[in-house]
Amino acid sequence: MENNIIPYTSSSLGTIRTTVDPLGRPVLCLKDACAILHIGNVSDARKRLKKEGVVKIQLPTSGKPQNFTFITESNLYRLILQSRKEEAEPFVVWVTEEVLPAIRRTGKYELRSVVSSPETAQALLEDHAALLLKCSLLEKDHKETEEARQFVKRATDSGVLKDLLDVPTILAIEGIDKVKMLSILRSSGILNEDNLPFQEYIDKKYFRVIAFEYGDSKCTIKTNKRVFVYKTGINLILKTIKKEGEII
Repeated sequence: MENNIIPYTSSSLGTIRTTVDPLGRPVLCLKDACAILHIGNVSDARKRLKKEGVVKIQLPTSGKPQNFTFITESNLYRLILQSRKEEAEPFVVWVTEEVLPAIRRTGKYELRSVVSSPETAQALLEDHAALLLKCSLLEKDHKETEEARQFVKRATDSGVLKDLLDVPTILAIEGIDKVKMLSILRSSGILNEDNLPFQEYIDKKYFRVIAFEYGDSKCTIKTNKRVFVYKTGINLILKTIKKEGEII
């Protein structure tokens, strides 16, 4: 089968080869995409993609033709989410705004093939769903981040809560910085090894721990915890530092 391979080149990102697969879907060369995203292990990256969106296409080379791996749009988004490189964002903009529309204009990605082929229609729906998912994740992450930021702003502006790491500045004790303070609180049994207060000190309203959820580059939900201190907690820290003989 003859494949019409079209390379697209970005001066800042590089070149990616594209074509249309037998189901009429625009597909992109996995090796080229990995190179742009600085993903070194192509085989390992392929294992984390959806099999239905991975196709082998034969390309001419200097020797005999070789099979290259191409991926669908939905798998491209999965690949991009594996990369933490700064090229990931401009890459997805370039592909979605320039490369894919060009393939659809010049390739064989026609409405009649979608209507006549259930497989192609399903593939198109999956591609669209993947894009919606990515947008949803970005919107959710932004919303949660903004909510967390506003909560912290309200709490700190009220004067009720202070960030634990700001306490040394508030106390202004010579020789007591963040590292020294945390060390004293750990050795005194107030904080655990993760610098989080033990539950008894939270129950006594010395501290408040606020957890923020966020999605990483692989769409895994992770939790980050920040410790805030009430006025009673600041007094406790001051007494503890005095008790340890750090100040008279």
